[in-house]
Amino acid sequence: MVSTWVPRSSIVVEMNGNELPTHLPILDRNNYDAWCIEMKVIFGMQDVLESVMIGLQELEKDAGEAQKGMFRKSKKMDYKALFLIHQCVDPQNFAKIASTTSTKQAWDTLAKVYAGSDKWKRVKMQTLKRQFELLQMNKKEGMAKYLNRVQNLSNQMMACGEILKDQDLVEKVLRTLSSRFDYVVVAIRESKEFAEMKLDELQCSLEAHKRRIKERETNRSSEQALLAQSGKRLKNGSKSSKGKVKPKNHKSKGTRDDGTDDSSADESNHDYSGSQLR
Repeated sequence: MVSTWVPRSSIVVEMNGNELPTHLPILDRNNYDAWCIEMKVIFGMQDVLESVMIGLQELEKDAGEAQKGMFRKSKKMDYKALFLIHQCVDPQNFAKIASTTSTKQAWDTLAKVYAGSDKWKRVKMQTLKRQFELLQMNKKEGMAKYLNRVQNLSNQMMACGEILKDQDLVEKVLRTLSSRFDYVVVAIRESKEFAEMKLDELQCSLEAHKRRIKERETNRSSEQALLAQSGKRLKNGSKSSKGKVKPKNHKSKGTRDDGTDDSSADESNHDYSGSQLR
């Protein structure tokens, strides 16, 4: 009899003393690699990872009571792991594993559907490697967004069996950053921590560098605004000074600077000239 898929909207299950969250990873046709990583963590938390990876060992016909007791315990753990898988797939994937009777059988069935054969894995790995080689940071792309792209692609490669070290990812990021990070790349390479630097540590260094650049640009903009404002004030001040005309000292007609009458001076000069003629 094939069981039916039941929606898990608010299921909380306590297994081995650990309470499972309500929001479990759900397998669909687009997230198999990420789903596998999350499920292995859940299996490890519930102590059933061995049942998934190795499978349940068959009980021998002449097994003693102790062996039968161990088998019943292992069988119970296997059912727990199978229950977890049932809770973490969508209806389409549940139909693929509904007839399986063990965790390993259900796990391997999903692996064949999504991971494919070894030949398919090799083809996929070649495609991912090519994408990794061509990966570059776009000019307008944010640092966090680019590092997420690098991390997601590396996770897909590792899911296919590729071994990537932290240093490989750090080197990849430093080689493909945009030109605005050139001098900080040089500083990071020359630091003592570079040989053991991890991707998250690199992200912290780059984010700190980004904040410093932003602060400098903000300070520079403020200084330029102050200089522009000061220059405008000086310019307005010089214009106002040029517009003021000094008042002329207008003399009244017939008056000299010493206050004497010009007409009397002319008469004296005339008398003097007449005396000389005589």
